[in-house]
Amino acid sequence: MLTAGLSVRRINPNRLRQFARARGALAKNDRLDARLIAEYVATMPTHAMRHDPDAARIAEIVTMRRQLSDEHVAVENQAAQLEDAMLRRLAKRRLARIEADIRLLEKRLTELIAEYVATMPAHVVGHDPAAARIAEIVTMRRQLSDEHVAVENQAAQLEDAMLRRLAKRRL
Repeated sequence: MLTAGLSVRRINPNRLRQFARARGALAKNDRLDARLIAEYVATMPTHAMRHDPDAARIAEIVTMRRQLSDEHVAVENQAAQLEDAMLRRLAKRRLARIEADIRLLEKRLTELIAEYVATMPAHVVGHDPAAARIAEIVTMRRQLSDEHVAVENQAAQLEDAMLRRLAKRRL
């Protein structure tokens, strides 16, 4: 409806039900419901929703990430019960694939949020606590990513050094 250019309002169903009770409207059918909703929107303060394609893309990725996280938990629980070695390997591979997909989504999500915040005027980011917090999170995530790469490099160097020492001891 938003993409069609129609005015859309998000209404709390409990408030609408209370409004209906206050009006004495206890009967329910589509025609009465439509009239009641129209009266509610005309009487009570509501805000028109706007279609934001960037926010919709971000929400889509967040939903997919949540679903993959749920799937990850389910596969982990399933894997803990498996006795067959082949099934455990399959579960391990599946977990690795899910983890890789989650990392990919997180990377894309970080990029989209950074682009989204970058398109906001500075005065909006400065005065909107949510936008300011998102900007902080994107910055922190980039720093953590850089630190993570540095730590991985140090770990690899330490591992190489330890392997070289073990090799010398065996000689």
